[in-house]
Amino acid sequence: MRNNKKWLFALVLSLPILLFYCAHFFYHDKDRHPSGLIQWEHALYMISAKEYKTGDAVLLYQYPLDDNNKSPKIFFQPQTFILGYLWKWLDMDPGILLSIFGLIFTILTLRVAIEIIDILVTPIKYKPLIAMLFAWGGGILAICGLVLHFTFFKKTGTISDHLFFLDPGNGWWCLNFGRSLIYPFEAWYHFVFLFAILMVLRNKFLLASASMVLLTLSHPYSATELILIVFMWALVEFFYVRSAIIRKKDILLISAVLFFHVIYYGIILRQYEVSRIISKQVALDWGYKAWHFVPAYSLVWLLSFLSIKNIPLLQKHFSSFTARLFFCWGVVAFLLSVHGFAIKPVQPLHYTRGYVYAGFFLFGLPGIIYLLEQIDNSKRIIYKIVFGVCLLILLSDNLCWFYYNISGKNSGVVFSQDEQDLLHFFQQKKETGWVIGTEKRDDLTSCIQLYSSFKGWIPHPFLTFNIDSKRTALQHLITDQTIDERWTTTPAYFFMEKDDTSVARHSLTFPVIYENGSFKVFKIN
Repeated sequence: MRNNKKWLFALVLSLPILLFYCAHFFYHDKDRHPSGLIQWEHALYMISAKEYKTGDAVLLYQYPLDDNNKSPKIFFQPQTFILGYLWKWLDMDPGILLSIFGLIFTILTLRVAIEIIDILVTPIKYKPLIAMLFAWGGGILAICGLVLHFTFFKKTGTISDHLFFLDPGNGWWCLNFGRSLIYPFEAWYHFVFLFAILMVLRNKFLLASASMVLLTLSHPYSATELILIVFMWALVEFFYVRSAIIRKKDILLISAVLFFHVIYYGIILRQYEVSRIISKQVALDWGYKAWHFVPAYSLVWLLSFLSIKNIPLLQKHFSSFTARLFFCWGVVAFLLSVHGFAIKPVQPLHYTRGYVYAGFFLFGLPGIIYLLEQIDNSKRIIYKIVFGVCLLILLSDNLCWFYYNISGKNSGVVFSQDEQDLLHFFQQKKETGWVIGTEKRDDLTSCIQLYSSFKGWIPHPFLTFNIDSKRTALQHLITDQTIDERWTTTPAYFFMEKDDTSVARHSLTFPVIYENGSFKVFKIN
Protein backbone atom coordinates (compact mmCIF):
# COMPACT_ATOMS: atom_id res chain seq x y z
CA MET A 1 0.00 0.00 0.00
CA ARG A 2 1.41 3.36 -1.01
CA ASN A 3 2.07 6.02 1.57
CA ASN A 4 -0.77 8.32 0.49
CA LYS A 5 -3.20 5.40 0.55
CA LYS A 6 -2.07 4.53 4.06
CA TRP A 7 -2.95 8.02 5.22
CA LEU A 8 -6.35 7.76 3.50
CA PHE A 9 -6.92 4.38 5.12
CA ALA A 10 -5.98 5.80 8.53
CA LEU A 11 -8.61 8.49 7.98
CA VAL A 12 -11.18 5.81 7.08
CA LEU A 13 -10.31 3.81 10.20
CA SER A 14 -10.81 6.99 12.23
CA LEU A 15 -14.43 7.35 11.10
CA PRO A 16 -15.98 5.87 14.28
CA ILE A 17 -14.19 8.50 16.37
CA LEU A 18 -15.10 11.22 13.87
CA LEU A 19 -18.76 10.13 13.96
CA PHE A 20 -18.64 10.10 17.75
CA TYR A 21 -17.40 13.71 17.81
CA CYS A 22 -19.87 14.75 15.12
CA ALA A 23 -22.67 13.29 17.23
CA HIS A 24 -21.35 15.22 20.21
CA PHE A 25 -21.32 18.54 18.38
CA PHE A 26 -24.36 18.17 16.10
CA TYR A 27 -26.65 15.40 17.37
CA HIS A 28 -28.11 16.51 20.67
CA ASP A 29 -31.22 18.15 22.05
CA LYS A 30 -31.75 21.69 20.79
CA ASP A 31 -31.46 23.21 24.26
CA ARG A 32 -28.07 21.56 24.86
CA HIS A 33 -24.63 23.03 24.15
CA PRO A 34 -21.71 20.72 23.30
CA SER A 35 -18.59 21.40 25.34
CA GLY A 36 -16.01 19.49 23.30
CA LEU A 37 -15.25 17.51 26.45
CA ILE A 38 -15.90 13.78 26.25
CA GLN A 39 -16.01 13.44 30.03
CA TRP A 40 -16.33 16.01 32.78
CA GLU A 41 -12.87 15.07 34.03
CA HIS A 42 -11.35 16.36 30.81
CA ALA A 43 -11.97 19.86 32.11
CA LEU A 44 -9.08 19.20 34.53
CA TYR A 45 -6.73 18.53 31.59
CA MET A 46 -7.49 21.90 30.13
CA ILE A 47 -7.32 23.59 33.54
CA SER A 48 -3.68 22.46 33.59
CA ALA A 49 -3.19 23.72 30.02
CA LYS A 50 -4.71 27.02 31.16
CA GLU A 51 -1.58 27.61 33.26
CA TYR A 52 0.25 28.33 29.98
CA LYS A 53 -2.55 30.48 28.60
CA THR A 54 -3.39 32.76 31.51
CA GLY A 55 -0.83 31.83 34.17
CA ASP A 56 2.86 32.56 34.26
CA ALA A 57 3.98 29.07 33.24
CA VAL A 58 6.67 28.93 30.57
CA LEU A 59 7.88 25.33 30.65
CA LEU A 60 6.90 23.95 34.06
CA TYR A 61 3.53 24.74 35.61
CA GLN A 62 2.02 24.91 39.06
CA TYR A 63 -0.59 22.26 39.85
CA PRO A 64 -3.88 24.18 39.47
CA LEU A 65 -5.81 22.18 42.09
CA ASP A 66 -3.27 22.98 44.80
CA ASP A 67 -4.58 25.59 47.23
CA ASN A 68 -1.12 26.91 47.98
CA ASN A 69 -0.42 29.83 45.65
CA LYS A 70 3.29 29.43 46.40
CA SER A 71 3.33 25.78 45.36
CA PRO A 72 6.40 25.08 43.18
CA LYS A 73 6.25 24.76 39.42
CA ILE A 74 7.39 21.18 38.91
CA PHE A 75 4.96 19.67 36.43
CA PHE A 76 5.37 19.16 32.72
CA GLN A 77 3.48 17.02 30.23
CA PRO A 78 4.19 17.48 26.51
CA GLN A 79 0.52 17.24 25.55
CA THR A 80 -0.46 19.84 28.17
CA PHE A 81 2.37 22.10 27.04
CA ILE A 82 1.24 21.85 23.39
CA LEU A 83 -2.42 22.46 24.20
CA GLY A 84 -1.60 25.35 26.54
CA TYR A 85 0.38 27.30 23.98
CA LEU A 86 -2.06 26.51 21.16
CA TRP A 87 -4.84 27.83 23.36
CA LYS A 88 -2.80 30.92 24.13
CA TRP A 89 -1.94 31.63 20.49
CA LEU A 90 -5.25 30.65 18.88
CA ASP A 91 -7.54 31.81 21.73
CA MET A 92 -10.19 29.24 20.80
CA ASP A 93 -12.67 27.34 22.91
CA PRO A 94 -10.71 24.84 25.05
CA GLY A 95 -13.15 21.99 24.41
CA ILE A 96 -12.99 22.41 20.64
CA LEU A 97 -9.19 22.64 20.80
CA LEU A 98 -9.05 19.41 22.82
CA SER A 99 -11.35 17.67 20.33
CA ILE A 100 -9.19 18.69 17.35
CA PHE A 101 -6.10 17.52 19.24
CA GLY A 102 -7.75 14.15 19.83
CA LEU A 103 -8.84 13.69 16.23
CA ILE A 104 -5.37 14.51 14.91
CA PHE A 105 -3.69 11.97 17.16
CA THR A 106 -6.39 9.39 16.45
CA ILE A 107 -5.42 9.54 12.78
CA LEU A 108 -1.70 9.48 13.63
CA THR A 109 -2.15 6.50 15.96
CA LEU A 110 -4.02 4.50 13.35
CA ARG A 111 -1.46 5.48 10.72
CA VAL A 112 1.28 3.97 12.89
CA ALA A 113 -0.89 0.89 13.48
CA ILE A 114 -1.22 0.44 9.72
CA GLU A 115 2.56 0.67 9.39
CA ILE A 116 3.01 -2.02 12.05
CA ILE A 117 0.51 -4.32 10.31
CA ASP A 118 2.26 -3.65 7.02
CA ILE A 119 5.54 -4.93 8.49
CA LEU A 120 4.03 -8.01 10.13
CA VAL A 121 1.53 -9.26 7.57
CA THR A 122 2.85 -10.69 4.29
CA PRO A 123 -0.34 -11.32 2.26
CA ILE A 124 -1.20 -7.86 0.92
CA LYS A 125 -4.91 -8.57 0.55
CA TYR A 126 -5.32 -9.32 4.28
CA LYS A 127 -3.64 -6.18 5.57
CA PRO A 128 -6.65 -3.80 5.47
CA LEU A 129 -8.95 -6.29 7.19
CA ILE A 130 -6.40 -7.11 9.88
CA ALA A 131 -5.74 -3.42 10.48
CA MET A 132 -9.48 -2.84 10.87
CA LEU A 133 -9.78 -5.73 13.34
CA PHE A 134 -6.78 -4.46 15.29
CA ALA A 135 -8.40 -1.04 15.60
CA TRP A 136 -12.03 -2.01 16.07
CA GLY A 137 -12.09 -5.65 17.09
CA GLY A 138 -12.96 -6.63 20.62
CA GLY A 139 -14.31 -9.40 22.75
CA ILE A 140 -17.75 -10.76 23.55
CA LEU A 141 -18.71 -8.37 26.34
CA ALA A 142 -21.79 -7.05 24.51
CA ILE A 143 -22.87 -10.56 23.51
CA CYS A 144 -22.52 -11.76 27.10
CA GLY A 145 -24.48 -8.73 28.27
CA LEU A 146 -27.22 -9.61 25.81
CA VAL A 147 -27.30 -13.20 27.06
CA LEU A 148 -27.47 -12.02 30.68
CA HIS A 149 -30.38 -9.75 29.83
CA PHE A 150 -32.52 -12.50 28.31
CA THR A 151 -31.58 -15.15 30.89
CA PHE A 152 -31.49 -13.26 34.20
CA PHE A 153 -32.42 -9.58 33.91
CA LYS A 154 -35.22 -9.46 31.32
CA LYS A 155 -37.76 -8.31 33.89
CA THR A 156 -35.48 -5.76 35.56
CA GLY A 157 -34.67 -3.41 32.70
CA THR A 158 -34.11 -2.91 28.99
CA ILE A 159 -31.42 -4.39 26.75
CA SER A 160 -29.44 -1.14 26.90
CA ASP A 161 -29.40 -1.41 30.71
CA HIS A 162 -27.50 -4.70 30.56
CA LEU A 163 -25.68 -4.66 27.21
CA PHE A 164 -22.48 -3.35 28.85
CA PHE A 165 -23.11 -4.91 32.25
CA LEU A 166 -19.77 -6.76 32.12
CA ASP A 167 -17.89 -3.90 30.44
CA PRO A 168 -16.25 -1.77 33.18
CA GLY A 169 -17.68 1.71 33.42
CA ASN A 170 -20.42 0.85 30.94
CA GLY A 171 -17.74 0.47 28.29
CA TRP A 172 -16.01 3.77 29.02
CA TRP A 173 -12.86 2.07 30.33
CA CYS A 174 -12.26 0.88 26.76
CA LEU A 175 -10.81 -2.62 27.05
CA ASN A 176 -10.18 -2.85 23.30
CA PHE A 177 -7.77 -0.68 21.40
CA GLY A 178 -9.65 1.68 19.10
CA ARG A 179 -12.33 2.83 21.51
CA SER A 180 -9.70 4.34 23.80
CA LEU A 181 -9.08 6.93 21.09
CA ILE A 182 -12.32 8.72 21.99
CA TYR A 183 -10.24 10.31 24.74
CA PRO A 184 -7.87 12.97 23.32
CA PHE A 185 -5.05 12.27 25.79
CA GLU A 186 -5.38 8.52 25.25
CA ALA A 187 -4.99 9.17 21.52
CA TRP A 188 -1.71 10.93 22.33
CA TYR A 189 -0.52 8.14 24.65
CA HIS A 190 -1.44 5.44 22.12
CA PHE A 191 0.37 7.27 19.35
CA VAL A 192 3.61 7.54 21.35
CA PHE A 193 3.24 3.93 22.55
CA LEU A 194 2.74 2.49 19.05
CA PHE A 195 5.46 4.67 17.59
CA ALA A 196 7.92 3.25 20.12
CA ILE A 197 6.87 -0.30 19.18
CA LEU A 198 7.28 0.55 15.49
CA MET A 199 10.80 1.80 16.15
CA VAL A 200 11.62 -1.43 18.00
CA LEU A 201 10.37 -3.42 15.02
CA ARG A 202 12.68 -1.35 12.81
CA ASN A 203 15.60 -1.81 15.23
CA LYS A 204 15.78 1.93 15.86
CA PHE A 205 16.29 1.77 19.60
CA LEU A 206 17.38 5.38 20.01
CA LEU A 207 14.04 6.62 18.63
CA ALA A 208 12.20 3.97 20.63
CA SER A 209 13.94 5.12 23.79
CA ALA A 210 13.19 8.76 23.04
CA SER A 211 9.52 7.82 22.63
CA MET A 212 9.57 6.04 25.97
CA VAL A 213 11.00 9.14 27.64
CA LEU A 214 8.32 11.24 25.96
CA LEU A 215 5.64 8.91 27.30
CA THR A 216 7.23 9.02 30.77
CA LEU A 217 6.77 12.78 30.78
CA SER A 218 3.22 12.35 29.44
CA HIS A 219 1.65 9.69 31.65
CA PRO A 220 3.00 7.39 34.37
CA TYR A 221 0.72 4.41 33.68
CA SER A 222 1.15 4.09 29.92
CA ALA A 223 4.88 4.77 30.27
CA THR A 224 5.32 2.11 32.95
CA GLU A 225 3.55 -0.34 30.66
CA LEU A 226 5.59 0.48 27.57
CA ILE A 227 8.97 0.56 29.31
CA LEU A 228 8.41 -2.72 31.14
CA ILE A 229 7.26 -4.42 27.93
CA VAL A 230 10.32 -3.33 25.97
CA PHE A 231 12.66 -3.95 28.90
CA MET A 232 11.40 -7.50 29.54
CA TRP A 233 11.57 -8.30 25.83
CA ALA A 234 15.11 -6.90 25.62
CA LEU A 235 16.21 -9.07 28.55
CA VAL A 236 14.75 -12.17 26.88
CA GLU A 237 16.38 -11.34 23.56
CA PHE A 238 19.81 -10.52 24.97
CA PHE A 239 20.26 -13.00 27.81
CA TYR A 240 18.02 -15.95 26.91
CA VAL A 241 17.62 -16.07 23.15
CA ARG A 242 20.95 -14.29 22.59
CA SER A 243 19.48 -12.70 19.52
CA ALA A 244 21.61 -10.51 17.28
CA ILE A 245 18.65 -8.16 16.95
CA ILE A 246 19.60 -6.31 20.12
CA ARG A 247 23.06 -5.23 21.20
CA LYS A 248 24.59 -4.45 24.55
CA LYS A 249 24.35 -0.72 23.99
CA ASP A 250 20.63 -1.11 23.23
CA ILE A 251 20.10 -2.91 26.53
CA LEU A 252 21.96 -0.13 28.32
CA LEU A 253 19.87 2.51 26.55
CA ILE A 254 16.57 0.84 27.47
CA SER A 255 17.81 0.32 31.04
CA ALA A 256 18.67 4.02 31.22
CA VAL A 257 15.11 4.89 30.21
CA LEU A 258 13.74 2.60 32.92
CA PHE A 259 16.14 4.19 35.43
CA PHE A 260 15.01 7.68 34.41
CA HIS A 261 11.35 6.66 34.75
CA VAL A 262 11.89 5.31 38.27
CA ILE A 263 14.02 8.29 39.34
CA TYR A 264 11.59 10.82 37.87
CA TYR A 265 8.45 9.48 39.57
CA GLY A 266 10.05 7.77 42.54
CA ILE A 267 12.57 10.40 43.67
CA ILE A 268 12.53 13.72 41.76
CA LEU A 269 8.80 14.47 41.94
CA ARG A 270 8.45 12.96 45.41
CA GLN A 271 10.77 15.63 46.77
CA TYR A 272 7.76 17.94 46.64
CA GLU A 273 4.75 17.69 48.93
CA VAL A 274 2.28 18.46 46.16
CA SER A 275 3.49 15.42 44.21
CA ARG A 276 3.30 13.18 47.29
CA ILE A 277 -0.28 14.31 47.89
CA ILE A 278 -1.27 13.55 44.29
CA SER A 279 0.36 10.10 44.53
CA LYS A 280 -1.83 9.30 47.54
CA GLN A 281 -4.92 10.65 45.81
CA VAL A 282 -4.54 8.44 42.74
CA ALA A 283 -3.68 5.24 44.67
CA LEU A 284 -7.17 3.84 44.09
CA ASP A 285 -8.28 0.22 43.86
CA TRP A 286 -9.92 0.54 40.46
CA GLY A 287 -9.66 -2.98 39.14
CA TYR A 288 -11.60 -5.55 37.16
CA LYS A 289 -12.47 -9.18 37.71
CA ALA A 290 -12.36 -12.35 35.62
CA TRP A 291 -15.97 -11.86 34.49
CA HIS A 292 -14.80 -8.59 32.92
CA PHE A 293 -11.50 -9.55 31.30
CA VAL A 294 -12.31 -13.10 30.16
CA PRO A 295 -15.10 -11.96 27.78
CA ALA A 296 -12.97 -8.96 26.76
CA TYR A 297 -9.88 -10.92 25.78
CA SER A 298 -11.25 -14.40 25.06
CA LEU A 299 -11.17 -13.95 21.28
CA VAL A 300 -7.58 -12.68 21.10
CA TRP A 301 -6.51 -15.37 23.58
CA LEU A 302 -8.17 -17.93 21.30
CA LEU A 303 -6.29 -16.54 18.29
CA SER A 304 -3.07 -16.60 20.29
CA PHE A 305 -3.66 -20.25 21.19
CA LEU A 306 -4.42 -21.05 17.54
CA SER A 307 -1.01 -19.60 16.64
CA ILE A 308 0.83 -22.01 18.99
CA LYS A 309 -1.66 -24.92 19.16
CA ASN A 310 1.03 -27.58 18.72
CA ILE A 311 4.75 -27.90 19.37
CA PRO A 312 5.90 -27.23 15.76
CA LEU A 313 3.74 -24.09 15.55
CA LEU A 314 4.89 -22.94 18.98
CA GLN A 315 8.56 -23.37 18.04
CA LYS A 316 8.06 -21.67 14.69
CA HIS A 317 6.13 -18.75 16.15
CA PHE A 318 8.51 -18.07 19.03
CA SER A 319 11.47 -18.23 16.66
CA SER A 320 10.45 -14.72 15.55
CA PHE A 321 11.57 -11.77 17.67
CA THR A 322 8.29 -10.03 16.83
CA ALA A 323 6.26 -12.85 18.38
CA ARG A 324 8.40 -12.69 21.50
CA LEU A 325 7.89 -8.92 21.66
CA PHE A 326 4.11 -9.22 21.36
CA PHE A 327 3.98 -12.04 23.87
CA CYS A 328 5.85 -9.86 26.36
CA TRP A 329 3.49 -7.02 25.47
CA GLY A 330 0.35 -9.04 26.13
CA VAL A 331 1.58 -10.74 29.31
CA VAL A 332 3.12 -7.63 30.91
CA ALA A 333 0.09 -5.48 30.09
CA PHE A 334 -2.30 -8.08 31.50
CA LEU A 335 -0.28 -8.55 34.70
CA LEU A 336 -0.20 -4.78 35.22
CA SER A 337 -3.97 -4.64 34.72
CA VAL A 338 -4.45 -7.15 37.56
CA HIS A 339 -1.49 -6.14 39.71
CA GLY A 340 -3.75 -5.76 42.74
CA PHE A 341 -3.42 -9.51 43.35
CA ALA A 342 0.26 -9.05 44.29
CA ILE A 343 0.84 -5.47 45.43
CA LYS A 344 -1.17 -2.47 46.58
CA PRO A 345 -3.35 -1.54 43.58
CA VAL A 346 -2.89 1.81 41.88
CA GLN A 347 -5.73 2.09 39.37
CA PRO A 348 -5.17 -1.30 37.63
CA LEU A 349 -7.83 -0.45 35.06
CA HIS A 350 -5.62 2.33 33.73
CA TYR A 351 -3.33 -0.36 32.34
CA THR A 352 -6.08 -1.75 30.12
CA ARG A 353 -7.10 0.94 27.60
CA GLY A 354 -6.71 -1.59 24.77
CA TYR A 355 -3.07 -2.42 25.48
CA VAL A 356 -3.79 -5.98 26.64
CA TYR A 357 -6.03 -6.57 23.63
CA ALA A 358 -3.48 -5.11 21.20
CA GLY A 359 -0.56 -7.20 22.49
CA PHE A 360 -2.37 -10.52 22.22
CA PHE A 361 -3.97 -9.55 18.90
CA LEU A 362 -0.55 -8.98 17.33
CA PHE A 363 0.79 -12.16 18.92
CA GLY A 364 -2.16 -14.07 17.43
CA LEU A 365 -1.63 -12.79 13.88
CA PRO A 366 -0.60 -16.24 12.51
CA GLY A 367 -3.90 -17.62 13.78
CA ILE A 368 -5.82 -14.83 12.06
CA ILE A 369 -3.95 -15.31 8.79
CA TYR A 370 -4.48 -19.08 8.98
CA LEU A 371 -8.25 -18.63 9.34
CA LEU A 372 -8.37 -16.11 6.50
CA GLU A 373 -6.44 -18.46 4.22
CA GLN A 374 -8.75 -21.36 5.06
CA ILE A 375 -11.81 -19.29 4.23
CA ASP A 376 -10.15 -17.87 1.12
CA ASN A 377 -9.25 -21.31 -0.22
CA SER A 378 -12.63 -22.86 0.47
CA LYS A 379 -15.37 -22.77 -2.14
CA ARG A 380 -18.10 -23.74 0.32
CA ILE A 381 -20.56 -20.97 0.97
CA ILE A 382 -20.96 -22.04 4.60
CA TYR A 383 -17.36 -20.98 5.24
CA LYS A 384 -18.14 -17.50 3.95
CA ILE A 385 -21.19 -17.27 6.19
CA VAL A 386 -19.22 -18.44 9.22
CA PHE A 387 -16.54 -15.87 8.38
CA GLY A 388 -19.13 -13.09 8.25
CA VAL A 389 -20.57 -14.15 11.60
CA CYS A 390 -17.10 -14.31 13.18
CA LEU A 391 -16.33 -10.86 11.80
CA LEU A 392 -19.50 -9.44 13.35
CA ILE A 393 -18.62 -11.09 16.66
CA LEU A 394 -15.15 -9.52 16.62
CA LEU A 395 -16.65 -6.12 15.92
CA SER A 396 -19.73 -6.53 18.13
CA ASP A 397 -18.42 -4.75 21.24
CA ASN A 398 -17.59 -1.58 19.35
CA LEU A 399 -20.57 -1.71 16.99
CA CYS A 400 -22.94 -1.93 19.95
CA TRP A 401 -21.11 0.64 22.05
CA PHE A 402 -20.83 3.31 19.37
CA TYR A 403 -24.41 2.77 18.22
CA TYR A 404 -25.72 2.98 21.78
CA ASN A 405 -23.79 6.15 22.66
CA ILE A 406 -24.33 7.96 19.37
CA SER A 407 -28.01 7.11 18.91
CA GLY A 408 -28.69 7.77 22.58
CA LYS A 409 -27.03 11.19 22.41
CA ASN A 410 -24.52 10.11 25.05
CA SER A 411 -21.40 11.24 23.22
CA GLY A 412 -19.73 13.71 25.50
CA VAL A 413 -20.53 16.51 27.92
CA VAL A 414 -23.28 18.89 26.88
CA PHE A 415 -24.44 21.85 28.93
CA SER A 416 -28.05 22.77 29.49
CA GLN A 417 -28.97 26.36 28.69
CA ASP A 418 -29.00 27.20 32.38
CA GLU A 419 -25.57 25.62 32.89
CA GLN A 420 -24.27 27.55 29.89
CA ASP A 421 -25.66 30.80 31.31
CA LEU A 422 -24.12 30.07 34.71
CA LEU A 423 -20.71 29.51 33.12
CA HIS A 424 -21.11 32.73 31.15
CA PHE A 425 -21.95 34.64 34.35
CA PHE A 426 -18.70 33.58 36.02
CA GLN A 427 -16.73 34.02 32.81
CA GLN A 428 -17.75 37.69 32.64
CA LYS A 429 -16.44 38.41 36.13
CA LYS A 430 -12.78 39.44 35.97
CA GLU A 431 -11.98 39.07 39.66
CA THR A 432 -10.30 36.01 41.14
CA GLY A 433 -11.59 34.03 44.10
CA TRP A 434 -13.42 30.89 45.14
CA VAL A 435 -16.44 29.33 43.49
CA ILE A 436 -18.19 26.91 45.81
CA GLY A 437 -20.67 24.23 44.78
CA THR A 438 -21.97 21.04 46.29
CA GLU A 439 -20.08 17.80 45.65
CA LYS A 440 -23.08 16.70 43.63
CA ARG A 441 -22.00 19.28 41.04
CA ASP A 442 -18.23 19.09 41.33
CA ASP A 443 -18.27 18.56 37.57
CA LEU A 444 -19.77 22.00 37.03
CA THR A 445 -17.39 23.50 39.59
CA SER A 446 -14.42 22.25 37.55
CA CYS A 447 -15.90 23.73 34.38
CA ILE A 448 -16.38 27.11 36.08
CA GLN A 449 -12.70 26.99 37.02
CA LEU A 450 -11.86 26.15 33.40
CA TYR A 451 -13.88 28.95 31.81
CA SER A 452 -13.41 31.68 34.40
CA SER A 453 -10.77 33.24 36.63
CA PHE A 454 -12.20 31.53 39.73
CA LYS A 455 -10.83 28.53 41.55
CA GLY A 456 -13.13 25.64 42.38
CA TRP A 457 -13.61 24.74 46.03
CA ILE A 458 -14.25 21.03 45.37
CA PRO A 459 -13.67 20.51 41.63
CA HIS A 460 -13.01 16.76 41.78
CA PRO A 461 -14.02 13.92 44.15
CA PHE A 462 -10.47 12.47 44.35
CA LEU A 463 -8.03 15.19 43.30
CA THR A 464 -9.24 18.08 45.44
CA PHE A 465 -6.64 19.16 48.00
CA ASN A 466 -7.65 19.31 51.69
CA ILE A 467 -10.99 17.81 50.74
CA ASP A 468 -12.00 16.80 54.27
CA SER A 469 -11.66 20.32 55.66
CA LYS A 470 -13.37 21.70 52.54
CA ARG A 471 -16.29 19.33 53.03
CA THR A 472 -16.59 20.48 56.62
CA ALA A 473 -16.50 24.15 55.59
CA LEU A 474 -19.13 23.52 52.91
CA GLN A 475 -21.39 21.74 55.38
CA HIS A 476 -21.12 24.60 57.87
CA LEU A 477 -21.84 27.11 55.12
CA ILE A 478 -25.05 25.32 54.20
CA THR A 479 -26.31 24.39 57.68
CA ASP A 480 -25.41 27.40 59.82
CA GLN A 481 -24.04 29.87 57.23
CA THR A 482 -20.60 29.99 58.77
CA ILE A 483 -17.99 31.61 56.54
CA ASP A 484 -14.68 29.77 56.41
CA GLU A 485 -11.63 31.95 57.06
CA ARG A 486 -10.26 31.00 53.64
CA TRP A 487 -13.15 32.90 52.07
CA THR A 488 -12.58 36.12 54.01
CA THR A 489 -9.55 37.38 52.10
CA THR A 490 -10.86 36.84 48.57
CA PRO A 491 -14.21 36.99 46.76
CA ALA A 492 -16.24 33.83 47.26
CA TYR A 493 -19.45 32.70 45.56
CA PHE A 494 -21.70 29.75 46.28
CA PHE A 495 -23.91 28.29 43.55
CA MET A 496 -26.66 25.74 44.06
CA GLU A 497 -29.24 23.92 42.04
CA LYS A 498 -32.72 25.07 42.94
CA ASP A 499 -34.03 21.53 43.11
CA ASP A 500 -31.28 20.41 45.50
CA THR A 501 -33.43 19.97 48.62
CA SER A 502 -30.41 19.21 50.82
CA VAL A 503 -29.39 22.86 50.36
CA ALA A 504 -32.71 24.61 49.66
CA ARG A 505 -34.26 23.55 52.98
CA HIS A 506 -31.70 25.63 54.90
CA SER A 507 -32.83 29.00 53.43
CA LEU A 508 -29.51 30.75 52.91
CA THR A 509 -29.59 34.47 53.72
CA PHE A 510 -26.55 35.51 51.68
CA PRO A 511 -27.38 37.98 48.89
CA VAL A 512 -28.41 36.35 45.61
CA ILE A 513 -26.47 38.02 42.78
CA TYR A 514 -27.49 35.73 39.94
CA GLU A 515 -30.40 33.43 39.25
CA ASN A 516 -31.79 31.49 36.32
CA GLY A 517 -34.24 28.64 35.91
CA SER A 518 -31.99 26.05 37.56
CA PHE A 519 -29.36 27.85 39.64
CA LYS A 520 -28.85 30.50 42.28
CA VAL A 521 -25.52 32.20 42.99
CA PHE A 522 -24.89 33.70 46.43
CA LYS A 523 -22.14 36.17 47.26
CA ILE A 524 -20.43 34.84 50.36
CA ASN A 525 -17.78 37.53 50.61
